[in-house]
Amino acid sequence: MSATTKIRMLWGFGMLLVFVIGLVMISPYLVNSKVVKQQISEQISDWAGLPVTVRGEPIITVFPYLSVKLKDVSIVSNLGKDEPALVAMDHLRAEMYWLPLLIGHFEVRRFNLVRPRFHLERRKDGSKSWGVEKGSLFSTNEAGSLIAFDNVDLGRFIIQNGQVRYIDETKARDETIFDANLSVIWPNTERSAEISGSMVWRGEHVLVQAQSEKPMELITGGLSPLVLEAKSNQFELTLEGSAATLSNLQMEGDLAFKAQSMRYLMEWLGFSIKPGANFGAMDLTARANMIGASLALSDIALMLDGNQLEGALQLDLRGARALLQGTLAYDQLDLTPYLEQVDGAPSLLDQPITPQDLGLMDLDIRLSAQQILFKDIELGRTAASIVTRNQQLSLSIGESFAYGGSLDATLDMKPSEADPNLLTSHLRGKASGVLAGSLLKAVKQEVPISGTMLAELDLSGNGLTLRETAFNASGSLSMVFTDGQIASLNLVAIMEALSGQQPLTPDALYQGGTGFDVLSISSLLGDHKASLEGLRLTAGNLALSGTGSIMMGTGILDFRGQLMRYRSDDPTSHSKETPEEDFAFSLTGPWSRPVLQQSSDLLDGVSSTEPVTVPGVPDSVLPKAESGVPQSQ
Repeated sequence: MSATTKIRMLWGFGMLLVFVIGLVMISPYLVNSKVVKQQISEQISDWAGLPVTVRGEPIITVFPYLSVKLKDVSIVSNLGKDEPALVAMDHLRAEMYWLPLLIGHFEVRRFNLVRPRFHLERRKDGSKSWGVEKGSLFSTNEAGSLIAFDNVDLGRFIIQNGQVRYIDETKARDETIFDANLSVIWPNTERSAEISGSMVWRGEHVLVQAQSEKPMELITGGLSPLVLEAKSNQFELTLEGSAATLSNLQMEGDLAFKAQSMRYLMEWLGFSIKPGANFGAMDLTARANMIGASLALSDIALMLDGNQLEGALQLDLRGARALLQGTLAYDQLDLTPYLEQVDGAPSLLDQPITPQDLGLMDLDIRLSAQQILFKDIELGRTAASIVTRNQQLSLSIGESFAYGGSLDATLDMKPSEADPNLLTSHLRGKASGVLAGSLLKAVKQEVPISGTMLAELDLSGNGLTLRETAFNASGSLSMVFTDGQIASLNLVAIMEALSGQQPLTPDALYQGGTGFDVLSISSLLGDHKASLEGLRLTAGNLALSGTGSIMMGTGILDFRGQLMRYRSDDPTSHSKETPEEDFAFSLTGPWSRPVLQQSSDLLDGVSSTEPVTVPGVPDSVLPKAESGVPQSQ
């Protein structure tokens, strides 16, 4: 290239640069600010289909872009001009391509909304503060459906420090999102749209991102691929699929959700729950299908507190209260984290439950598990259900196979008639064919009694927590044991001592145990004690019967009974026989090692008692009683 050519190119480039700089410098003087203000207002009003007001004169700057800054911009609410504005913002800055503007073509590349306040409101009569169907982006066909105009240029919208308030009178909801900083990229109606940014909702900083390949199809009723993502320090959510009809949103796709703490998430969503060790990390994947305010989850795979479940759920938000229903299945469900205190943290038994809590949501959940664990207790195949309606809860275990038999139980909770802030709980339970020895060994590592057990429990009580309710409960308990062994009561030794046949050493009562045919117990529970209304024990030719009480807190036993010896070893014939020997006695003191005394008056049972007199054994070895108060060994 010759030197002359280079010089000409430099001169040409310099003149072009001077022209551009000069054009930029004089642009503010060439642009009619009032016309631009009017054009921007009319453009926004045309899109939204609602009036736009702008107070103050526009400010035009040229660096780094030609921009127009408008103060106090607002879009009038669809509910009326006297209602809070649909959008009100401190500033609206429109960045434009200055060259098209100089030739009369109005083209905005980016809108910056500074401190916008969105007021979205839906009223009971169905009216709402927004109404995009009135704008130029859409039209209505003869069938009343929205249709989109072709190729309308939009641009990029930046929301800085925004606020969104959403009010739905039909559901009594009032939510506010703060510090919304979002970028909306939508060049024109024929191209894809993307939203990204962050916001603060209920004190949690949330990052959001959404992308729609065909946004106009989505809005007007067609189908559009859609990706949604939300992330905070506590949870992550991703939905990838397709959606249709933004006005009555329908979505279908693969859902993935992770939470650092399900307990924190429940608090964040408005549920009152105490800190604890349960409801920790959660990992959920499912196929989601949303239609309006109804969300269905199928093919659920959920991991929570080490328990993995599968199933299907449906959440319906269309009614006055949310409804959650479905079926969940566990291979193994460990209840230990929920029913046991860990490091002093309260369990679910210590979680306050109020009628208001039960009124937050209606539940209809069916549960099944192949195995249920609680510490060392293991239950087999179990079917259960949880149902709440009108501030009432019913937890039912239809059948649970356990230790050779089966269990079933129902817990009903409803507002207390005495105190509307408390719940009345009613527990009914039944055990059939359960091997008592195996069950007690799992519970206590000791087997004070064995045999096949049939038991029925009926309890009612008031309280703020389940533990408090159980402590205050009253009701009845009946139990029947067959073909078992009592480890700490030697019935033969008692008979020999009462009849004077053998001396009774201090530990003879508790050594050897007793094999029995049938033990039946009928008791009333209340006032922190179990009142034994009837007890009968048959062991070969011996039979014991009586009444008494056991204090729940201290385990103190006060029992008045009758020990009989029959000729026959067949317990079924005892009702037709007269006992060969018959002794009245009492057992008092700690239930594990009570004091044995012989009663001198069988008829009243409590008028007087005498220590057992055993030949050849010093009186100091035998229990004594003074003033009707028994002495413990």
